Amino acid sequence: EDGNQSYIPIEKNFKPSGVRIFNRFIKYMADGNISLRAFCSKEGLLFSELSTLCFIMVGMTALEFKSNWIAKRAGELLRYTDLSSTQVARISGAGSRANLYHICKNFYRNFEREELDLNRYRL
Repeated sequence: EDGNQSYIPIEKNFKPSGVRIFNRFIKYMADGNISLRAFCSKEGLLFSELSTLCFIMVGMTALEFKSNWIAKRAGELLRYTDLSSTQVARISGAGSRANLYHICKNFYRNFEREELDLNRYRL
């Protein structure tokens, strides 16, 4: 591996949500696990139930939540380490550089854009 992986993330303040299954889901994601189907199988949930729970708790589906989680994790790794983009993709959970590109493109485009910004500026 090329990069330096001595990044120590700022400790996250995961306050309990009051919904135990959602707390376990957040811990599962924080531990570096990203397979939603594996979590559902482990907890005895249907994927649709997890997606509905995520939507109720954070206003996005389970897949959107996972993509945002990966994008934020990748952003931290890119900002605070000198790992290659291939390594960041693997560690963040995106898998490949192409997947990382698409996840981050969608996340940051939606994150930075404000209402009515689309087509406001032309090059």
